[in-house]
Amino acid sequence: MKRILLPALFAGLFLAACRKDDKPAKPEEPSKPEATYLRLIVSDVDQARISVIDPLKKTASHFPVKSAQPSLYTTSTGQFAAIINRAAGVAEFFNTGVEKHGGHLHVHEPEMSSVTFNEAGPTHFYGNEGLNAIFNDSTGTLSLFKDSDLEDGGGTILPVAQPHHGAMVIFDDYTIAVTQKMVPYPALSLKR
Repeated sequence: MKRILLPALFAGLFLAACRKDDKPAKPEEPSKPEATYLRLIVSDVDQARISVIDPLKKTASHFPVKSAQPSLYTTSTGQFAAIINRAAGVAEFFNTGVEKHGGHLHVHEPEMSSVTFNEAGPTHFYGNEGLNAIFNDSTGTLSLFKDSDLEDGGGTILPVAQPHHGAMVIFDDYTIAVTQKMVPYPALSLKR
C-alpha cells in the first residue's frame, strides 16, 4: 500500500504545479546596451590597415598600420590594442579612446599611438594588472610596457633568452616567467 501511495502523491504534486491557467512570464523590458562604448578592432588580410567598428553607431573608421595581416591583442587595461606583425618585425598600438579611470570613464577620439617596437619576430603577447609584454622570438627579448607608456612614449626592451619560439607569463606580483631554449644533450654512446 505504501508503494502505491508515494508515486500517486508525487504525481498529484506535479499536476498541481502545472495548472493551465498560469499566465506566461512577462518578457523582460529591453534595457540599455551593456557596452555603450564598444569598439571592435579588425585587422585586414590584404591591406595595411585596421578597421574600428562601432556597432551601436553602425560606423567604421580605418587606420593605417605598417603591414597587412597583423595579430591583434587587448592590453591589460583594455584601453589599447596591440597590433603585432611578426613578418614585418613591428608592434604598433591603437588607443581605443575609452580609458577606465576609477569608477568612471574618460572618452576621447580613437587614435594610433606614436609608440612602436621594432624588434625582430614579435610573436607572443601577455598582459596582466597593467603590465604588458611581447616576446620577440628572433631576438629573445621582451618588449615591456604599461598602457600609460603608450601615451607618453615609454616602454623598454629587455634581453631575457636566446632567440627561440618562446613565450612568457606575468604574475600578479609582476614576476615574469620566460621560456628558455633547451640546450641539446650530447649524444650518448651505447657501446659495450
